Amino acid sequence: MADEAGAATAAAVNPTSARGPSTACLTCRARKVRCDGGRDVCGSCRRLDFACSYAGDPNGGHHENQGDVLVAITTVPRRRVGRACLGCHSRKAKCSGARPRCSRCQAQGIDCVYRPTRRPRRGPRDDGSPREDPASPHGADRGLSPPSTPRPGAPRDDGLESGAAQALDGFFEHVHHIPTFTFLHRASLMQRFRAGRLDRALLLALVGVTSLLTDLGPGMAEYGESCAAEAEGLILGQLDKPSTVRLQALALVVQHRLLSRRFASAFMLFSLAARLAAALRLGHEQPGLCFLAQESRRRLMWSLYVTDACIAAGRADFALFGPESVRVQLPCRERNFDFDLPEVTEPLEPRPGPDGLLPPLPDVVGWLALHVRVHLLRSRVLLFGRWAATRAGAADLASLPARCAELAADLNSFAARLPASFRWSDGNLRLRAYSPRLCVFLLTHIWWEQSHCDVYRPFLPGLAEGIPGTAVRQLEVCSPGFVGYSQGRAVAHARALAGIFGLMLTLEDGIPVMGPDPAVCALRCVQVLCYALETCPEQEGADVDSVTEAVRACLGVLGGCVPVPAVQVIVGRAGLRRPRVAC
Repeated sequence: MADEAGAATAAAVNPTSARGPSTACLTCRARKVRCDGGRDVCGSCRRLDFACSYAGDPNGGHHENQGDVLVAITTVPRRRVGRACLGCHSRKAKCSGARPRCSRCQAQGIDCVYRPTRRPRRGPRDDGSPREDPASPHGADRGLSPPSTPRPGAPRDDGLESGAAQALDGFFEHVHHIPTFTFLHRASLMQRFRAGRLDRALLLALVGVTSLLTDLGPGMAEYGESCAAEAEGLILGQLDKPSTVRLQALALVVQHRLLSRRFASAFMLFSLAARLAAALRLGHEQPGLCFLAQESRRRLMWSLYVTDACIAAGRADFALFGPESVRVQLPCRERNFDFDLPEVTEPLEPRPGPDGLLPPLPDVVGWLALHVRVHLLRSRVLLFGRWAATRAGAADLASLPARCAELAADLNSFAARLPASFRWSDGNLRLRAYSPRLCVFLLTHIWWEQSHCDVYRPFLPGLAEGIPGTAVRQLEVCSPGFVGYSQGRAVAHARALAGIFGLMLTLEDGIPVMGPDPAVCALRCVQVLCYALETCPEQEGADVDSVTEAVRACLGVLGGCVPVPAVQVIVGRAGLRRPRVAC
């Protein structure tokens, strides 16, 4: 009796102890959280403004029966979600967890992406639609279903999904403007990505290339390497099913191998890309397709053409695409491609007018088309230079001046046809300093100057591409003064190229991502300038002060390039020349 009286007294003083701390209200029990057992409303329900009632306690809570409480529990929105969307997670903001778009992303009008989970989601979504199993072919977010038996070293799907959106943003912001990457249409690709229909090999290749040329975070360079390797495996496993999308992925893998200085792999993979392009009739117009599909195919074909010209480097037996094999029009302007505005452009070879002369280029010409034409001229220059250095005999020496004059005239004709706003000047560079067209503007003028310098490079005996000294002496007899003239022109264009590099170093936002092309040209420019300083200092601009200033600009551009393996090797080679010009 005394014990019962004591218990009753304690219950009157502390009502919570009457039920005991182990008794949870129906709301906390349904939410699977700890309940403090407080009278009327427990602490957890008071804090979150939830309905509170206890089983077998008709006087507790705000409802007369438990059914009302259970109904209230199911209608209360979740205050805490198991996984936030990537946007809220990166900004450390509170996420409502609503699918397919959380309230914060919906209010700000931005894309909402959730990181997929390995755990099957078979219950209903917050919006009432049934969840899908990510292991099913149609259930994985972004169209990437996890493999049944993952290969050793293959990128995990959860890592790919978490970095895919970041890689795509980085690609289109920093990499897409490089001429060999402009065949992807951003709006169409992002729509496929958001809908889960983007080809896995293409996505893996994009992550691989972007991880090389941009900083996606710690460990992403190694991860991008595994992505590129898996993309290559997927493409090679489906060679009997050619498609434009797989060819796009293969073109990206080839670029990844070139940037990684894996030239043997790039050389062999590019031959497969050429075969796939032939199977898809990529070098021929397809009038039955819509404009976007046609233009994307054209840009992919011209990207392969430029890549082929760089890989062949003047070796006719290495070239897989000739001007006669590409029968599609040149790429249109970027604005027309972005906004699906059909446009008819010129063919690769410019057509003369009724008077037999080439008309000036209109202001609506696209920079990508000009870049392709520069590489056409450069291919001819490299073919001539290799022929002159290796196969030209004594009987051919007399024809060398005329052939040089013809190549130089083609380059000068290209420059003369440019509209005033397209020509190289400090003002035109400043106008494009914050434009995505800055990269192709710079590369086109860089390759034009480099090609003009390479026209006369064979007449610098001692360089790798120079003709032998005996041939130089015979040429002096056949064409007196030509060797000295050629050396002067080579030095002049090398200095003009160094001037471009000097202006690039003054850009407020730094040198844009341009791949290894500026590094290649900077190295060749340094070689010509150092050669002139050592062998023919009497040439104009070959004095120590002028050469030192020009070489410093070249070395500055080398230091500003993205340090991919292909560029690092070039930087090391250029560094060997630095003490010789007192830089």
